[in-house]
Amino acid sequence: PLVVHFPIVLLIVAMLMQVAGLFFKSRPYDIAVAVIAGLGFITAYLASNNFHGHASELTGGAGALFEEHEYYAFWAVRLAGIGAIGKVIALFIRRRLVVEGLVAAFLIASAISVSISGHHGAELVHKYGIGPKGEFLEQHH
Repeated sequence: PLVVHFPIVLLIVAMLMQVAGLFFKSRPYDIAVAVIAGLGFITAYLASNNFHGHASELTGGAGALFEEHEYYAFWAVRLAGIGAIGKVIALFIRRRLVVEGLVAAFLIASAISVSISGHHGAELVHKYGIGPKGEFLEQHH
């Protein structure tokens, strides 16, 4: 659970820091945002592709909910990657207000996607019992 939930925190913190950073200029702060966004992307990618269990043979509401969970997780990772790359690019250009705004938009979209995915993940665990003690999951090897 720690490996899966840690990226959620990083992506949300990166988004909050990016939005706050739109209102003042500080190179060390911008570097910190880039590092947190980059770590959020990397850990989200690893969590979703290497460490997250995948459900097998789910049907009905649980199967549909799991598909939605995976869909939003997919977009959370991709949007975070675009936001992190954009933030690194913004560190090296002079007039960067537009780029910083786009980075904020991508990180906001990523935070929303990861929140929706997390909500669906919680529903899968607490409504359908998927995941605790490994029930209904197949692990990556």
